[in-house]
Amino acid sequence: MACSAPPNFSWVVANRLAAHALPETKQHLQYLFNIGVCHLVTLMSEGITPPIETVPELKWTRIPIEDFTPPSISQIETFVDIIDSASGVGEAVSVHCFRGRGRTGTMLASYLVKAEGISANDAIKKVRMMRPGSIETASQEDVVVKYSEFLKSKNHTRLSDSRDKVPPYFSWVVPSLLAAHAFPSEPSHLRYLSSVGIHHMISVATEQRPDIEQCPGMQWTSIGVDDFEAPNLDQVKQFIDIVEDAQQKQEVLSVHCQRGCGRTGSLLACYFVKTYCLRPEKAIEKIRELRHGSIETDEQQKIVHEYFEQLND
Repeated sequence: MACSAPPNFSWVVANRLAAHALPETKQHLQYLFNIGVCHLVTLMSEGITPPIETVPELKWTRIPIEDFTPPSISQIETFVDIIDSASGVGEAVSVHCFRGRGRTGTMLASYLVKAEGISANDAIKKVRMMRPGSIETASQEDVVVKYSEFLKSKNHTRLSDSRDKVPPYFSWVVPSLLAAHAFPSEPSHLRYLSSVGIHHMISVATEQRPDIEQCPGMQWTSIGVDDFEAPNLDQVKQFIDIVEDAQQKQEVLSVHCQRGCGRTGSLLACYFVKTYCLRPEKAIEKIRELRHGSIETDEQQKIVHEYFEQLND
């Protein structure tokens, strides 16, 4: 397949952070993956999404921001956390809005303020030199200054404790419908889930209960499975019924166990068996491509096969 760079593509920090306009084709996304981008961040609230399902190896996060408006400090912190987490494991991140200028440039300048310890004005100038046309409005400039002040504030520790943080091992499995992650141990994890539109969280763990009261309005369902055990067929059906009902209502949901690997991966593979008419081996392979380490035991693999057989009886 001949791949091509998305419009307005450039590296901002070599092999760590890239930026571009909306990637509209599989070829655009495959190009990003081929050059080492493992995580794509979308800054659009318009409802337009890249065809992320065509390159399932790419992790994807949406931070919704309206066109010509600035991100919130919390959204900037979420973006910075994503880059820091990816850099820690040697992965690159790319970010885009529609044209790769206003919202994207604002996030890039904010990141440089923190990563390089430079002033807001210097960060804005640097981004505009690398990517002409970046940061389009006075309010976008202002938020870079505010973020710089936030980082310098004596109250930074208190404020950073209250910011939204990405839950461990978070990724989209079906873009804008179904996400997965490890146990959300902090209130900021739950606020992040709410901020990306998640209405319903499914817990597949018996060890502890998330502090769901931190997010009023978020629905919570427990499907209790002991660690390293497999869900039974009734629990698989319960999970898939919840996902399908959410899909009909155009609601977004997430699922987790303690690490987001074994029990979570088993249910996701069963969902792929039914939704995409995959054989068990292929469903397990696809989940492991999306979420490395998924489905940890022979029993967890076995339940995917049993569910496939039940569907085909």
